[in-house]
Amino acid sequence: MNAPSSRDGRVAALPDHLREAMLRRLAGEAPASPEMEGIPRTPSREASPQSPAQQRLWFRYELDPQSAEYIVPLVLRLTGDLDLDVLRLAVDRLVERHESLRTTFDSVNGRGVQTVQPAAEVPIQVTRARVPADGDREAPVRDWLLREAERPFDLRRGPVFRAGLLRLGSQPAYLSTMPTLMEIFTRQTD
Repeated sequence: MNAPSSRDGRVAALPDHLREAMLRRLAGEAPASPEMEGIPRTPSREASPQSPAQQRLWFRYELDPQSAEYIVPLVLRLTGDLDLDVLRLAVDRLVERHESLRTTFDSVNGRGVQTVQPAAEVPIQVTRARVPADGDREAPVRDWLLREAERPFDLRRGPVFRAGLLRLGSQPAYLSTMPTLMEIFTRQTD
């Protein structure tokens, strides 16, 4: 028996009660079922179990809290005029919106837990560098990124990311985030 290949065929193959419920929902005439409401929010400051990926990160952290092995720096080259206050506000709003950027980790009774912290202002460390006499503009950027990538995080106290800005002469500027903020930042600004 061949399964319907078109959308209309798949809709027609649904039992009558499901097809009617779907059509009412698509027309905005029926609320979503409780199963379709998504993952329920955990009240802030309430510990909840870690995801498998968080467990792996936590395990590595507990073995060596000073390790920076898991840090993957991401960098954007910024051109044009940069308003640092606006950049700070944008990063603060992203942190306010995304709980993963406010999550800290701990162990309770030998089990890893995560806790979402309240939103707070995010410091953006600004570093100034000069272009070397030989004109190699990449050397100060490489040195800065290496220093940033070697600084470990305190996953218990947080924050679990950081943002930094390198000003190389008057321009350009480089924005570095570690580890997840850049992915969210670039998706939000597309």
